[in-house]
Amino acid sequence: MGYSRAVRRQLIALDLIEGIIDAEKDANPDNVEIGQVLWELSDLSQRIKGEIVLLNRDGGPVFESKKEYERYKREVQAAQRAVIDAWPGEELDGREYVNAILLATFDKFAKVSSKTQHLWAHMLGALQKLYESMDPELTAEDSMDAGERAAQTLVSALEDI
Repeated sequence: MGYSRAVRRQLIALDLIEGIIDAEKDANPDNVEIGQVLWELSDLSQRIKGEIVLLNRDGGPVFESKKEYERYKREVQAAQRAVIDAWPGEELDGREYVNAILLATFDKFAKVSSKTQHLWAHMLGALQKLYESMDPELTAEDSMDAGERAAQTLVSALEDI
């Protein structure tokens, strides 16, 4: 028996958040403030995973079979494509992407009662801190429509899983 849809949805959201962590580490290797927020995000990600799945030595989920793992990979890629395809034009703005993930995780996990709800609430706070560190003057606020559309697309993609 594989992971439930609810568990896979959380794992997919965590994969997307871990993508943000990796991208921001590369973009801001010397920024201590962002580094602290990224550490918090990474810690919360591992704690949520530890609550919902069995983890391997590297901190990744253990899948019962290669078939289950392949299905999960396809679902992650579909969610990633859905978010990226929701962007107008060629340029993907990291602030809008963080906003999209923030909105989608709020809709799907932080306001839904579950054993990980409190961790997702902390994750939202950390994502908000990251957004504010990326855009301290909130200059991207006026152009958040793309992030909101992408969030709606991500929520729909997660519903399709």
